[in-house]
Amino acid sequence: MQASPDNLEPKPNDPPNPLQSTVERLASELETLKENTQKRKRETATLKILLYTGLFLLMVGFIYSNTTLQRVQLKSLEEDFQALSRQSNQDLTAVQEIIFKEMRRLKDDLEYGPGGKRSEDRLREALAGVINTVPQLRPNDPEFQKRVARLGQDSDALLQSLAQSKKASAPKKEAENDKTPPGK
Repeated sequence: MQASPDNLEPKPNDPPNPLQSTVERLASELETLKENTQKRKRETATLKILLYTGLFLLMVGFIYSNTTLQRVQLKSLEEDFQALSRQSNQDLTAVQEIIFKEMRRLKDDLEYGPGGKRSEDRLREALAGVINTVPQLRPNDPEFQKRVARLGQDSDALLQSLAQSKKASAPKKEAENDKTPPGK
């Protein structure tokens, strides 16, 4: 006996077939599993998309914050460098002023001496002191007195030649000062 398609359909008067009910139940469970599997696939795909999107956003955020931090550090370094540069310029200027003041003081000491007198005046005073003091060593010796007089004449000649050499060198110094560049 072959089963016809009509035989497979339960008749309303037939008692329920346990095999057919099991097959129907398995078919419905299979359909439910199939739907659940598809639903899980969609959920898994959605979770993967969310995960990759989250990772991408984290990476973009990290790169952005890293570049922003680098820019801030670079700006801070530039400001620190400029501050150090200004400070070193101020220090150099202060040292330069101190050196120039010391040079002026030394020049004045060379020209006028520590007491504020010119070297010619100091020399004149020293020679006058020697000429006034030496005769008192041997006041009764005429030969010694002649030598003291000769010393006085020689000292006068020395002072005159010193004055003439200063006058002769003065135009040369003025010419040298004219050749110096401005600001020095």
